[in-house]
Amino acid sequence: MKLVAAFVASLDRELELARNNQSGELDPEHGEVYSRFVDHFVRHILRGIESKDRNVRYRVVQLLAVIMDNIGEIDESLYNLLTWSLNKRIYDKEPNVRIQAVFCLTKFQDDDEKEVIEQNDPEDAIHKLMSLIQNDPSAEVRRASMLNLVDMRMTRPYILERAR
Repeated sequence: MKLVAAFVASLDRELELARNNQSGELDPEHGEVYSRFVDHFVRHILRGIESKDRNVRYRVVQLLAVIMDNIGEIDESLYNLLTWSLNKRIYDKEPNVRIQAVFCLTKFQDDDEKEVIEQNDPEDAIHKLMSLIQNDPSAEVRRASMLNLVDMRMTRPYILERAR
């Protein structure tokens, strides 16, 4: 997993260096190759997220959580597919899979509180994590949700309630 994460991170760094060296202009081919690789790779990995084997589900979600730190922008269809898949995994019967899904969902949180309040979408990452803090049967999942939830005025009561 570290090898794959390092490879994706190096591709992202190469893309940033290409942007900086060309004074803000990027060769379209570099960006296209990187985004196509990430898209195909994530879609390939997501085929295992519905596996009957808990170890496969765990490793898929764990790998997604690791590489989410290293990828920049993704297209909207891949984002929708990822959020849909992760929203299913936060209700998995295995707590370890749910914890990794929480780690991955935290990458999709929006830091802008005004935008979160305006959208008021119960399917977004912040609302899902707040729901997990209160309702998940596993203490470790509740703890992971609490520790990874963005600290905003809206989320503070949930964090303080769980911390108590």
